[in-house]
Amino acid sequence: MIRLAISEDAISCFNLAKEMYSEFLNRHGIEVNDDDLMQTVENFIVQDQVLVIDRDGVVGMCAWIVTGHPANQSMRIFQEVLWCSNSEHKTDAFALLRVMQDKAREVKADIVVLANLSLENEPKLRRIYGRMGFQYLETHYARAN
Repeated sequence: MIRLAISEDAISCFNLAKEMYSEFLNRHGIEVNDDDLMQTVENFIVQDQVLVIDRDGVVGMCAWIVTGHPANQSMRIFQEVLWCSNSEHKTDAFALLRVMQDKAREVKADIVVLANLSLENEPKLRRIYGRMGFQYLETHYARAN
């Protein structure tokens, strides 16, 4: 079942987010601060900005923000900021994206933006996102300073 997260989901969401961030951000010198990440997860949950995949426990999640675009503040951007699942539920994770798009329509977003933290899976994701109607937007690069 896919549903909005509740406060009792915070630890499970934190654990999923930490695993994903640790895998993809540590290689760029970005360390996960547990207190900050937990606060972030809790803030998103309180604002009803987290969906979870519940299979007798949280096995996946997606969090987002809604903001104006820097070049046109009247355009509402629905930006996915955290999307992850455990490896056994990757297929469910794409169902989660479809429900997330429903949320974007509910808040009358003009554009939905998805991110990708790993270039290793980018060709596959570009094909999947393309089939879902998304267009390639940009790539970010990072280095420790």
